[in-house]
Amino acid sequence: MHARVSSYEFPPERADEVIAAFDADDRLPALAGVVEAYLLVDREAGTALTLTVWEDEAALRRTERPADDIRADATGPAGGAVRRVDRYEVALHERFAPSGGRAGATA
Repeated sequence: MHARVSSYEFPPERADEVIAAFDADDRLPALAGVVEAYLLVDREAGTALTLTVWEDEAALRRTERPADDIRADATGPAGGAVRRVDRYEVALHERFAPSGGRAGATA
């Protein structure tokens, strides 16, 4: 698996707009090879991160342009900007049970 991590800045009072824009956009789930996605927001600071996980590096690479469009469309109208986009190999993936302990791991 591979992951793309992007960081954003926006006016803190417009955090709800950014969240709503990402939530309303149906392009990401339609991209071949996407496994999961997270949007992490610090409302007070006006910053966010997205983490998208892809089946393999080829899927990550072939979705670069549509992902650029999704990021810009979600943040630009709210006065925000994409600050950085990084790509990683997922070397370890673990999921934990709600009560603690490992629910499963893949490498």
